[in-house]
Amino acid sequence: QWLYSPDGRYLSLTTEFTQIATPPQLLLHDTTTHTTASFPIISTLQSLQTHPYDWSADSQWLTFMINSNSLAIVNPPHHTIDLIQIEYCAVPLWINPE
Repeated sequence: QWLYSPDGRYLSLTTEFTQIATPPQLLLHDTTTHTTASFPIISTLQSLQTHPYDWSADSQWLTFMINSNSLAIVNPPHHTIDLIQIEYCAVPLWINPE
């Protein structure tokens, strides 16, 4: 599964989980510098294909569900990822006030 950031700078990709491969990863490719950062994903699900994710309108943040009660928030410009325990969240969406 792949998704471009709203400004087109970043391409986010997820890798599949396999029994013999490394754990799933979120890959963020910067189209301006042509570099790719990888973030290991610790997931209780067999595939990241089912994990909804969404970019903020300013392309500074990417969020996605790791499992039914864990949310990851990635800041591509700073190459950071934060994990948040949250209850009752099925789909992460950014609300961007105008």
